[in-house]
Amino acid sequence: MFNKNKTHLLQAPGGISGVYIVPNTVTAIGINAFRYCTQIIDITIPDSVSSIGNYTFYLCESLANITIPDSISSIRDSAFSGCTHLENVYYSGTQKQWNKICIGYENSPLTSATIHCEPESAYGDVNGDGVVTAIDMSELILILTGKKTEYDKDSADTDSDSLITISDLVKLRMYILEQSIA
Repeated sequence: MFNKNKTHLLQAPGGISGVYIVPNTVTAIGINAFRYCTQIIDITIPDSVSSIGNYTFYLCESLANITIPDSISSIRDSAFSGCTHLENVYYSGTQKQWNKICIGYENSPLTSATIHCEPESAYGDVNGDGVVTAIDMSELILILTGKKTEYDKDSADTDSDSLITISDLVKLRMYILEQSIA
């Protein structure tokens, strides 16, 4: 059951079982929305959702797998309480991002499951091609001069001070030179 605009999932469809994909129009999942959906095995949440409310999956005893987007910033108390078969959480972000999610009390089935995350960006791999080269230095120069505004901040912040500055460029240059000598 949804609200009029189908942006709020109030309660899971009756008799739901097996695999369920939350529609990408949904931006909020209500408290108790999947409570007692004992036959559901796999759920996918779209990236339009930013939090998982209290008791959302309470006593979904057969739930084994869930896909959670990196748009999720909080998982409220008891959201996964009673999900005794939850084995795998497929998270679309990195482990670092997962660790920043505020996870409430009584979610041990979630925190005990295997969390599958995307790999962390390589140190200094500013362009994201998997290799650190002089091209990454060129990309960092574009970032520093304001000509490039979309980039992976963790890869560009080579000195880990949470700022993108000339010192990142110097450190990246030194790293590339060391690699070429070795």
